[in-house]
Amino acid sequence: MSCASLTTHQTGRTIGKNKASLGLTVDHMIVDSNRIYPIDSGSITIPTLTTYFGVGEKLDIGLDVNITTFMNLHAKYQFIGDQESKFASSIGIDLGTPSVWMLVAGGTFNSSLSLYNSFHFNRLFAVSLTPRYTYIGSLTDDYVIELNYTEDDIHAYGYTAGVFIGDIHQFSLIYSQFVTNQAFNFNTSPILGIGYRWKFNLTSN
Repeated sequence: MSCASLTTHQTGRTIGKNKASLGLTVDHMIVDSNRIYPIDSGSITIPTLTTYFGVGEKLDIGLDVNITTFMNLHAKYQFIGDQESKFASSIGIDLGTPSVWMLVAGGTFNSSLSLYNSFHFNRLFAVSLTPRYTYIGSLTDDYVIELNYTEDDIHAYGYTAGVFIGDIHQFSLIYSQFVTNQAFNFNTSPILGIGYRWKFNLTSN
C-alpha cells in the first residue's frame, strides 16, 4: 500500500495561474499484515518528490515520484474560495503506476479521488482535512494471486489531517488513517508525514 501514495500534503487552495511548486515529503507507517493485506509487517518510510503547475487560477496539474519509483499524475480544481479566502475546498484526481519494469511484470496501477478542505487563519498558518479514496488494481490477475492478495482489487478509504506553516516556503505535518475492503479496521498505526514545498512564479510578470 505504501508504494501507491495514500497520503496528501495539500490544502484546499490551488497555487494560481503561471505559478509552480517543488516539494519533498516523507511519510512513515508501521504495517500490520493482519490489518491491510498479506505482506510482511514492519516499518516503512517513503520519501516523495512533488511538483505542481498552475494552468489556471483554480486548476493545478502535477507529478510526484516516490522512492519506490511509483509515479502519480495529479489534477486539482478549486471550487470554493481562492488564494486569499479563509476557507478553501478543491477536488483532486490522481492516476499512478510503478516504473516500466514493474508495469510489465504486473500491470499494477492506482487512482485516487480527494476532497481537499482547509482553513487559513492567516497567510502563514492553515489546517486541512482531506477525505480520500484510493483504488489499487492490477491488469494481470496472476500477479495479484502470486502476491497472495485476494482476488479482489484493493479499495482504501480514509483521510489526511494536516497543519501547514509558511507561504512561499511551506512546511507540512500530516496524520492519516485508512481502512480497506480487505480489513475494515483502521491501521494499528497511523501514517505520519512531514513535507516542504517551495512556490514560485513561472513568469517574470
